[in-house]
Amino acid sequence: KDGALLGCGYLILMAIAMIWGPLSAFFRLNDLPLVGFIYGLLRYVLTGFKFGALVGFELGVFPVYLGWILDLLVLDLVDSTWEARKKFFHDAPLTSVAMHWFLGINF
Repeated sequence: KDGALLGCGYLILMAIAMIWGPLSAFFRLNDLPLVGFIYGLLRYVLTGFKFGALVGFELGVFPVYLGWILDLLVLDLVDSTWEARKKFFHDAPLTSVAMHWFLGINF
C-alpha cells in the first residue's frame, strides 16, 4: 500500500515536470530567477531518477531475467524439471531469486 502511494507520488511529480518543461520554454518562464532555479532542480532530480532506474535495471532486473533463462536452458544438463524449479520458487522465493540473480550477474 505504501509502495503504491509512493509510486503514484513519483509519477505525479514526473508528470508535472514533463508538462512544466515545454510550458516554461514556450512562455519563457526560465528567465525568472526562481522558476529557472526550480526547473534546474527538477532536471537534476529527474536525472538522478533516470540514473537510479538504469542502475536498478542493469544490476537487478536484467540479471534475474538472464538467470531464469539460463536455468531453463540447462534443465536437461542438471537432470531437473520445470515443476521442480517452480516448487523451489514457491518454497523459497528469496533464495530462488538470489540464486538466479547470482547466476545472471556472473554470466
